[in-house]
Formats: sequence, structure tokens, C-alpha cells
Amino acid sequence: MARTCLEAVVRILEIYHTLRKKKKKKKKKKKKNNNNNNNNNNNNNNNKDNLEEQEEKEDEKQSDEEDEEEEGEVVMVMMVLMVVMVVIVVMLIMVMVVW
Repeated sequence: MARTCLEAVVRILEIYHTLRKKKKKKKKKKKKNNNNNNNNNNNNNNNKDNLEEQEEKEDEKQSDEEDEEEEGEVVMVMMVLMVVMVVIVVMLIMVMVVW
């Protein structure tokens, strides 16, 4: 039972780590996109560029919302695991006291 709990904790930590990596990559992409957007605005103010920028902003908002949902799910799973681990420890202490 303890082994399955530990495996679950390891899996959750892996998921959390990959989510953090994705978030860092998106921040780097945002900086590059901001520089590219500034260059595009300075060079030409076409309607096509404005439409593309709006679409990119909408895509970024959607991806940010999805990331927040995924992070919320990870936090919930981690809290549940913490409660399970506390229950296991309490049960082990009770067994030791009874012995």
C-alpha cells in the first residue's frame, strides 16, 4: 500500500514538473512574440498583422486558461495525496500503540 502511494506521489511530482517546464517555455515564447509584434507594428500596420496578433492573443489566453485548470487539478490531487498519507501515518501510529 505504501509503495502504491509513493508511486502516485512520484507520478504527481513528474506531472507538476512538466507543467512548470511548459509554463517557462511559454514565458520565453511570449517575450519573443512581443519583440516580433513590435517589429511588425513598426514596419507595417496592415489589417492582416492586426488580425494575426488578435488571434495569437486569443490563443495565448486559451492556453493560459488551460494551464491554470491543469495546475488546479494537480494541486487538488496533491492535497488528496497529502490527506491519504496523513491517514496512513495515523493508522500506523495507532497500530504501534495497540501493539
